[in-house]
Amino acid sequence: GLVLDGAHVTLECLFGIDGASYVSDDARRPGCTRTFCDRAQMQVPNVGLCGFAGYPPQAWGPADLKLVLETHRGHGAPYTAPAFHSGYNELVLNARKLNEQLPHAVSAFFLLR
Repeated sequence: GLVLDGAHVTLECLFGIDGASYVSDDARRPGCTRTFCDRAQMQVPNVGLCGFAGYPPQAWGPADLKLVLETHRGHGAPYTAPAFHSGYNELVLNARKLNEQLPHAVSAFFLLR
């Protein structure tokens, strides 16, 4: 994995689950939904917690990073091995800006055992 330097990357949006970002079609922010979840209406009728349920889920804006990570810790699906779509969230970065900032955007590499 990579540890990225926040000064050199741009977060476009994030999801509390697998965001199915490959189906999102916002040309301004590829991989993100056209609208973002709203802190004032976190529960979506007939869906569940915004950004944590549904297919594809609605994205959260970059300003809500802390809220989404805290919500994921308390309400996100737990990891179960081996399992697909369990225990993780998804952040969508601006790839063009990231590539322009290489190698400075990468602070470290890591391996999981």
